[in-house]
Amino acid sequence: MYFRQNLYLINVVFFGVLLPTFAYSQSKVMIFDQLGDNQPHQEATKLIKTAYEQLGISLEYKKMPLSRSYREANLGRLDGLQGRVAEQTIHFPNLIKVNVPIIDFKVTIVADKLQCGDCELYNISKAATVNGYAALNLYLQDYTLPMHIDFVENRQTVQRLFDRSRVQAMILSDVLLGHHYFEDTKRWRIFYLCKVQTFHYLNQKHHELVQPITNELNKLLSTTNGTSNGNEFYQIDFSALGKMRVTDQEIKDC
Repeated sequence: MYFRQNLYLINVVFFGVLLPTFAYSQSKVMIFDQLGDNQPHQEATKLIKTAYEQLGISLEYKKMPLSRSYREANLGRLDGLQGRVAEQTIHFPNLIKVNVPIIDFKVTIVADKLQCGDCELYNISKAATVNGYAALNLYLQDYTLPMHIDFVENRQTVQRLFDRSRVQAMILSDVLLGHHYFEDTKRWRIFYLCKVQTFHYLNQKHHELVQPITNELNKLLSTTNGTSNGNEFYQIDFSALGKMRVTDQEIKDC
């Protein structure tokens, strides 16, 4: 009887502790939100994908509206988010920040001078942006913009409204905007509202991955382009991310 009781306790400990770890090790696919097709987002996706590959984990992606992606990740239907601003843990308590900056960007207003003249802020009557644009929402907590803002589903809709002159301005991250908006100052007026960093997030069910993925991301970002030490990921060029870092010290944080 004594032997059976002890055997039972051993089984409980073994299967209660080791099996969850074993089950997780067999689950080698995680699902994140799909970022855009622009260069900064492609580089960020490549960086995060490579980091997880070092842990033996493959990634899949789901495309969905920005605002919905927060809810899906918080509920655990997505395993995490690739790049979001740090303050999101306030509103989505099941998300854990991986404390490695992925992309720095500026919240930017682009105005069409054909629609609003010299396009001072008070001359812009209507602008469009993406619903769930957290960095802009942070800015609007402390500041007021003197214009009506339409919050729409995605960046493509914002761009379409702007191109068709349905709005006089669009509010997006600078890294998502074409170079011509910054080069043709006779046509376009640029305002930088604030700057912010984005971070990778995991649902809390993956809390044990936070430190390993932090280590891998830091390792990748600290490598020198072209350096080879027998491991292929040291040869991947992530320098594009570094070139996009915000350097304008006069722009306030969001």
